[in-house]
Amino acid sequence: MANKQQNGRIVIEGELNIYTAMELKDTLLAGLLTNEELELNLSAVDEFDAAGLKLLIMAKQGAS
Repeated sequence: MANKQQNGRIVIEGELNIYTAMELKDTLLAGLLTNEELELNLSAVDEFDAAGLKLLIMAKQGAS
């Protein structure tokens, strides 16, 4: 999994699953702390499971 963060945008590539969700969690939390709005680009994600969904829900709740 690769991710790039720039100006309130995070591009996630590859897998977003149980094996990569914890790694991405820190990136999402940092993005939420440093930006008023955060945009996630998931167009390059090729595998997505319930752990990835849970991470995105957690990020949304943290942004509220």
